[in-house]
Amino acid sequence: MLRGRHSSDYNKGFGLDTERVKRFILSTQKEKVENTACFSSPSEERKFFCRLSAALLYYSQEKTDSIDVYVSRNGLPIMTMELKNHYFEKSYKRMDALVSTEATDPVKKQVLDSLGNKFITAEAVKAGADFGFARRTVMYMLKDFCQRNFIIKDKQGNYEKVQK
Repeated sequence: MLRGRHSSDYNKGFGLDTERVKRFILSTQKEKVENTACFSSPSEERKFFCRLSAALLYYSQEKTDSIDVYVSRNGLPIMTMELKNHYFEKSYKRMDALVSTEATDPVKKQVLDSLGNKFITAEAVKAGADFGFARRTVMYMLKDFCQRNFIIKDKQGNYEKVQK
C-alpha cells in the first residue's frame, strides 16, 4: 500500500490511478483545469482520462502480461516497457545494471573503479585495503560484483570488468 492508496485504486481501464492523477493535475495546473472543464462532470473526466491514457501508453486488459515494466510518479506513467525479444531483454538488463550501479556504495564503487579492466584477487584485496576494507570484506564485494554483473570471474582469482 502506498500512502493510503490500495491496488484497487488503480484503474486498469486507463492504466492509471485516476484519483491520484486528478489530485496532481488539480494541484499543479488548476487554471488549465478550469479553462478546459476536464473534471466538470463524470463524462468530461472520463473523456479526459481516455485521451490521457491513449496518449501515454497501450496495454491490453485481456492480455494481462503485455506490460512487464511500468514506472509512474504521482500516478503518471513515466515509462512502460514490454520485453518481447532478446534485444529488449538486454535493454532491460542494461537499465537494471545502471540502477544497480547507482545503488552501489560509493566507496565500494571506488574500489572497483581503482582496478584495471583485468585484475587478480590480490590486486582487489590491496585496493580494498587502501580504502580501509578487510580481506574478507573485499572477497564478499567481489562475489557481489560478480552477481550484479559488474565483473566476470573467468578463472580462479582472475576477474574482468564488464563493459557497459
